[in-house]
Amino acid sequence: MLNNSQPRLDQEILNTIRTEAPQLTEAIIEAARSSRGNEAQFAMRCDLIFAEFAKRAHLHWQPLGERSVAWLEGEDKRRGKIDRLFNRVVVEYKKPGLLNKTNNATANRSALTQLRNYLTGLKDEEGWTSIAGVVTDGQRFIFCRFSADQAETYLWPA
Repeated sequence: MLNNSQPRLDQEILNTIRTEAPQLTEAIIEAARSSRGNEAQFAMRCDLIFAEFAKRAHLHWQPLGERSVAWLEGEDKRRGKIDRLFNRVVVEYKKPGLLNKTNNATANRSALTQLRNYLTGLKDEEGWTSIAGVVTDGQRFIFCRFSADQAETYLWPA
């Protein structure tokens, strides 16, 4: 079992996040643009953006990359690799420009299914009661959160 405990975010850190969110958003948009459709380059650029932000905010930033996870799909056990896991937050990067304005779009449904499978697998493997995840292509963010076996999903443009 992973030990991903970290102190709760205090008000000072939350204020820093709010203050820096517009700059982070612009940096992520630029990372997507300059990656020219390459998901791996986009992920690496975002890692640097988040690491620099964490340093400024005095946060411990040590995401786990390419963590394997398994989940049940009907009677079958499926496996996948999470792009990044930080504490109890899954981050999945997609090819820049892939996601659409609506979660009814095929690419969004596929990404959301993948994210929900990963969250379910981690909940089962780790015994966590709450977990969150985000899928981003640098232009849009899909957030999903499980708490007490209820899922909430949101889609935001960058």
